[in-house]
Amino acid sequence: MKDNILDINELLESYANLSLSAYDNIKLLSSVLRLQNIPVVCYQASLSSDESQTESKIYCIESQGAWLHCGVTNDYCAKVALMCPKTINGLSQLTEVDLPLLGEQQIAAMMMQYAHFDHC
Repeated sequence: MKDNILDINELLESYANLSLSAYDNIKLLSSVLRLQNIPVVCYQASLSSDESQTESKIYCIESQGAWLHCGVTNDYCAKVALMCPKTINGLSQLTEVDLPLLGEQQIAAMMMQYAHFDHC
């Protein structure tokens, strides 16, 4: 599993500094992984927080044993993070999300759009 996590980190490294919406994160990352023939399952889930005893709805991706937190569902400026086992254990009410596969040109257009609006 460790090698798979490193492969996913390397593949997604070029997107690490982006601040997309949580929904755009899950669309982008699932497409990038699928274009590399890496299987993914995308979810909307509830995530419990031990500290504040609250629950948040999040988007996340499971791929080859690694879990990526794509952001809280209503977040318009979310960072992607690799989820630790404790966080994964806090997931509940997982609902699989069916997302379209973005082509390379669509991904490039999305990046240009965010780069433009990020500076306005």
